[in-house]
Amino acid sequence: MINQIIDEASAQFGVYAKSPQPAMKVLGDVRAIAGRVLHFATERDLARRLPDDLLAAAAPDNAPDHAPEGMRSILFTEAFELGARPALDSPANAATTAIAVHTALDVLDREDIGAAGDHLRWLIPASHDLEHHIRPSTVWGGDTTSPVLAAIQIASLAPGMAPSDQLRYRVRSELPGRRSSRSDTGLDIRLVPTEFWPALGNLLTTPNTRRTNVGLAMSAALHLVGTGATLTDAALRAGGNISGHALSRFLQLMEAESHWPAISTALTRIAEHLAAHGSPIDYHRRRNLDYTALLPDEAWRQISRDTATPSPGPARAAIARGYLQERLSACPAQVTNSYLRGKIATFPRHLTPQLSDALFEHAHDFLTAAGIDDEPVEWAPPVSLLGDLDLPGTWPGRINTYRLRELVRDHDANLSTVARELETTIGAVRLELAATPLPFEPEAITRSRPRSPAMQSARRQLPRPHLLGLYESEGMSLNKIASRTDVSRQVVGRLLKEYGIPTIPSAERVKVTVDRDWLREQYIDRCRTLPDIAQELGMSTSNLARWARRHHVPLRPRGGGSHAANLTSDDGQLTPREWVRTAVTNETTHERLELFRHAAGHPTIASAARQIHMAPAALRYRIKTLERASGHAFIIPAEHDRKMKVTPYGLSVLAALSRLATAAAPLAQTPTSEVH
Repeated sequence: MINQIIDEASAQFGVYAKSPQPAMKVLGDVRAIAGRVLHFATERDLARRLPDDLLAAAAPDNAPDHAPEGMRSILFTEAFELGARPALDSPANAATTAIAVHTALDVLDREDIGAAGDHLRWLIPASHDLEHHIRPSTVWGGDTTSPVLAAIQIASLAPGMAPSDQLRYRVRSELPGRRSSRSDTGLDIRLVPTEFWPALGNLLTTPNTRRTNVGLAMSAALHLVGTGATLTDAALRAGGNISGHALSRFLQLMEAESHWPAISTALTRIAEHLAAHGSPIDYHRRRNLDYTALLPDEAWRQISRDTATPSPGPARAAIARGYLQERLSACPAQVTNSYLRGKIATFPRHLTPQLSDALFEHAHDFLTAAGIDDEPVEWAPPVSLLGDLDLPGTWPGRINTYRLRELVRDHDANLSTVARELETTIGAVRLELAATPLPFEPEAITRSRPRSPAMQSARRQLPRPHLLGLYESEGMSLNKIASRTDVSRQVVGRLLKEYGIPTIPSAERVKVTVDRDWLREQYIDRCRTLPDIAQELGMSTSNLARWARRHHVPLRPRGGGSHAANLTSDDGQLTPREWVRTAVTNETTHERLELFRHAAGHPTIASAARQIHMAPAALRYRIKTLERASGHAFIIPAEHDRKMKVTPYGLSVLAALSRLATAAAPLAQTPTSEVH
């Protein structure tokens, strides 16, 4: 091997494969390691590493009395007797030379620097025992050796180094050592955010550090990589939001984890990537940007309307503003209110694709207005840099999004519950919700709930954006919304809760004012009923009656034949059969009549509704609708000691329905005539 090194201009074996070195430098590396072997190797050390023939050839008959205590090395003994300098002069015999060179080449002929450092480490304790303390800055052989040997030396010292020094000397890079011995400044402060990139920080988070300022500490740690910066200097360069003592504690917690080698490798790779390729974002400028004009209340209200997002008020605007400022500045939100800080942290669970797009479009416009038109809203080094590392966090895209949607949208679980169910961290859940916001999908939300026909009908007629527009934008009451659809007021209320739309207190809702002349025209001139007018206005009949009395509109006396029925009669009133024949021409009314026929055979509305999986209130509402349309009561409700009873008019309606069904049956069975 030595002859081959001499014959060739450079060496490319073992540790030199990725970093070829001149032959003279490689021979200097061999000489430096061999000198250490001659000076510090003991019989026990050599017995573990040498083949038997070399060990036997070098074994002395005895050792001199004047050999220093603890130096049982057979190689040192020979050199010591001759007064030689083991690291510089030639050994006394060929066997000694062979042993020293063999040991040196065994170190240098390894696949990488780390493996070579492992094979050199046995010499380190012996050096310390002899008070020859080796430091990372110590270079064996001085200028005669290559940078590869200095890197191997640092790798061999790594287990005994403080975690901050492991980063300073990049012990797990391909070629350990500081980037420049003359510079302690490290990375440009414009390249590193105050708070570490969430996608990368989530991968490096360990259980012991989840309650610390992980993002702040990781960013500060990047300023240690390859530099001589102190812990305090590194913290200040990252924005000064963490102290040097806190950074030291964080690194100690990280080093105690089994994943520390992978984590320190990841930090080193990220720092080297930034040093080589830079960043498209000037984080120093982002830190010092004035964010007072970011997302004013008016802009949030407009975004809420455009994206069908509930809560367009100033309270939710402050939360969205804090969230957006964190994303833009890469700094923690500057809020003293712990409640608001918690709301900002959980804001991603309320994001939808439409809202996320609108917020980032606003953020882009904000940057442009600030004179920053050449930067993306957000950026992070590629996750692929860490693809081969065994890191403790959750990789992006590994969370079960179906289960996540079910927990967040269906069960309305908080982030800690979601993280526990998915066996991951809150940070990973928050990151997934921000990266891929969940849409509001009523079908998906109700997949695991009992199937209520009334609720299913309500979801079809009132999808979330439509209901939100009616309720918040147009200010319609639940009664008025119910009057527009085939659902009850109670169902509309349940749908609001399911969609996560907060109800507006009656004191804050715009009051409906009934004009006197208009009411007289509708009630007196057009002969409309109070229930009919109240339904149009979205208010109760009793409330409309109060408006009539306030405007001194004379009300028709109660009792006698139904006014609604009189309006549709020829000679006073339609017979039940005539009314049914007209009613079944309308599909919706026909369905309600079939529901009434079903209910008539049960002792209570509740038992009838239970059999068809319908809410009792919904069934009762449909029958009441028929009663208002016909002008007659169909049932007498059940009481504690009495079952529900069908009225005489209701019995006549049932008989008419049976006759219609009997008459339609033969028609359905008549064969079609053949065409010849």
